[in-house]
Amino acid sequence: VANLEGTDIKIMEVPESRFGFISMNHEMEPFNNPKFRQAVAYAIDRQNLIDTAKDGIGTVNSNIISPLRFGYSDNMPKYDYNVDKAKELLAEIGIETPYDLGVMKVAEQYKTEAQVIQSDLEAIGLNVTLEILEFNALLQELFNGNIGITVMAMALEGTTQQYSLALTTPYVGMANNVRYSNSEIDEMFTKASQTMDEEERKGIYEEIFTKVQEDAVFVVLYNTECLY
Repeated sequence: VANLEGTDIKIMEVPESRFGFISMNHEMEPFNNPKFRQAVAYAIDRQNLIDTAKDGIGTVNSNIISPLRFGYSDNMPKYDYNVDKAKELLAEIGIETPYDLGVMKVAEQYKTEAQVIQSDLEAIGLNVTLEILEFNALLQELFNGNIGITVMAMALEGTTQQYSLALTTPYVGMANNVRYSNSEIDEMFTKASQTMDEEERKGIYEEIFTKVQEDAVFVVLYNTECLY
């Protein structure tokens, strides 16, 4: 993009609902603690991540559902960059820093993002060692539940109901790569799929994503942008 500055070529950056995120395995400690995940969510300087690892192309968003999608609300919790809050949450749950989280396995295409995240985590006393894997090998380990923490991106196109693939129990080990299981959320997605009234369905989705945000189920970092 920078090479085209000063020319007559016009570049449009169009927001997408695809999202980058930190995946933490809810079946492993300390990732199974919502306050720990909240601490990680507050620890990340998302704009710096976009500027450093994404060439400035992307939109800061801490919510799994994009503002572009049906069911999004500005009233849902947000995780702004706040190192003090992150440290406070770690202290609340008895995490003594420096704390070694072990290995963060990532695919080659997410290496730079992982390095930025590694630095941000270190700033709140959480240390990780990066290990780079081939993408399909990473997915295999992730889907088998062998990875504690990683970073990647995902798209859930179609209707808002598609987010059930990442947030309901039947899809653990698939798009639900954080291995999140909550019967209340499962039931609400089922109810939403059976609700014909649009406003009622929107209300159900707002309730779902508010709960998901409160629990920091996924630590969402940004929405991608497409260049035209």
